[in-house]
Amino acid sequence: VSNIPQVQEPAEMTGSFVAHLDVDGTVRRYPLFYRSGNRLGTSYVPSLALQMYLVASGYRSTAQILEARGHRSISEFTIIDPKKEDGVNAAANSVVQKLPIDTQGRLLVNYYGPQSTLPYVSAKDMLSDSPDVTVYQRVLNNHESQIVLSKKVVNKKDYFKNRAVLVGATSLGIYDLRNTPVETNYPGPEIHLTMLANLIDKNYLNFMPDEDISLPLMVLGLGLLLSLALAQLGAVKCMLSFGLCLIFGAIFDYILFSHFHIVYSGIFVFLLISSLHSVVIVHKYLSEEKKKQALKRTFSKYVSPAVVDEILKADENLKLGGKKQEMTVFFSDVRGFTKFSEKMDPVELVQFLNEYLTPMTEVIFNNKGTLDKYMGDGLMAFFGAPIAHSDHAYSACKAALESIDRLHILKAEFKKKNWPDIDIGIGINTGLMSVGNMGSQIVQSYTVIGDAVNLGSRLEGTTKQYGVRILVSESTYNATKNSFLFREVDRVRVVGKKEPIAAFELLSEIKTPAQLDYVDRYHQAYTFYLKRDFTSAMHAFEVLEKEQPLDVLVRIYKERCLAFIIEPPALHWDGVFDMKAK
Repeated sequence: VSNIPQVQEPAEMTGSFVAHLDVDGTVRRYPLFYRSGNRLGTSYVPSLALQMYLVASGYRSTAQILEARGHRSISEFTIIDPKKEDGVNAAANSVVQKLPIDTQGRLLVNYYGPQSTLPYVSAKDMLSDSPDVTVYQRVLNNHESQIVLSKKVVNKKDYFKNRAVLVGATSLGIYDLRNTPVETNYPGPEIHLTMLANLIDKNYLNFMPDEDISLPLMVLGLGLLLSLALAQLGAVKCMLSFGLCLIFGAIFDYILFSHFHIVYSGIFVFLLISSLHSVVIVHKYLSEEKKKQALKRTFSKYVSPAVVDEILKADENLKLGGKKQEMTVFFSDVRGFTKFSEKMDPVELVQFLNEYLTPMTEVIFNNKGTLDKYMGDGLMAFFGAPIAHSDHAYSACKAALESIDRLHILKAEFKKKNWPDIDIGIGINTGLMSVGNMGSQIVQSYTVIGDAVNLGSRLEGTTKQYGVRILVSESTYNATKNSFLFREVDRVRVVGKKEPIAAFELLSEIKTPAQLDYVDRYHQAYTFYLKRDFTSAMHAFEVLEKEQPLDVLVRIYKERCLAFIIEPPALHWDGVFDMKAK
């Protein structure tokens, strides 16, 4: 679509700024030009970055377009210097560069970094009468070895001399934000700026030469070598081989990308490594004979010994089915596990999980709980079955506090091993849930299901939003409020639920005068907040923040109060906060 006349007529050139999205919504490729008109049209409009590069350099571009059976493909894209087109060997001498395009005339965008890695200048500074202008750019801080956003004041006339300048809107409110490999919300104009820099610097990412032939040959050769090697190894060595292959594959990828700027479909290599190792490891383990006593010992490590005894009492316990009763469910999860687990060696990661989950499981068993399952770094348990007891809510809260105590010990041990400093979130809910042996006729699991279970999981996920470690529901709070110290966190509407719930933070079992005073003043500030007296609430939360600077919940409410003072909520506001994520 052409520009409106008021914009088009004064312009000497026209460029297209249409973005190309991959199937996952990420911008990785940049089209150098678009065909205008109908399907048979032969008029082409260069992209914004290409047009700027050609205008700034005085070059021109040529493209070889092949057409077969109504399909057009671009085989070559060349930048030409018109000043060298005369004389002997003009065709060769005039070529400035040939661009590594795909068949649709697109370049891979070689991003330099997140937003503002390339220099920024505000429009306000540009249009002012001041001879100076402030330039913003991310640079390396040599003292701290960190990338920081710097700003420097330069002479406007000197700085912009012989520079290509792209004008665009980068404000969040404009919503011209794109998903890129370096940043989720990346300003659209900076994509064009990045490609312009790629063209000027001749800094491109290249496709693997003849990938349609070389990659299948590489996968075939690697598959044969791995098959022969794995056939000679045991199950444990196969697992070690898997980790080493992944590491070497990552190193190979890194060398190709960082030193040769080559991009290829490496996912097929990693799929080959994963599938071959998985098949071989599963086959080796299935072929080993398992003894009945060994199975029982292994089974006892995954669930509470009480569950093993209950199931083995009679054959009917192995049948599918369950019963509904009031119980308490317990969820815990390591925060940020995915981020740091990707950086750990697979063998070391398994050791890390074992050393974390073992004491946490002991805490569950010591408080009459039943381990339901491990979910990676997460743990699910329930209290009140298979051996029924009325103080299941108390036991769950006690287990949560002991888990935090164990966490402090683990943090010190992990620090000595240079392992990550971890934190956990715990969600607890009491209510009616179905418990029993569930699953299929082939595989069964002693577990719990129901809305009350889902709410416990949501509460665990909500701990991250409020910067607290333990969140319990109102039903758990009512059952244990005389035994523990709590404070009300918020009234929230979690994902998947229409009715709001009151969430409470479990603080401790011992109630000191100082703790009681702090919690009372917190509840007073929280009451001001619910009554829409946001000014009084903010002042009260500010006092609490000075006493406890690390209290994230107090800071959250202070910021909410400030936002509501500037823009008050609707008249029908009921103090309920809607969670947008699980």
